[in-house]
Amino acid sequence: LPAFSSLFPDVLVKVVLWLLYGNLHREDGPARIEYYPDGRVKSEEWWLDGQRYTDPQLFRLAVRGLR
Repeated sequence: LPAFSSLFPDVLVKVVLWLLYGNLHREDGPARIEYYPDGRVKSEEWWLDGQRYTDPQLFRLAVRGLR
């Protein structure tokens, strides 16, 4: 489950964050997801232990290293 959600005034989700010990972290998907008011995904960010990964291939390699 996400650690934090921010909502638009009409109760639609604006941003969802997954945290581990205060750091953005998620091994099975993006740790930060931002949405448009209509519910479409605006952006996704992939993080492990507070480190952002902009290349999905590097993210997958890093996750494998954790297991």
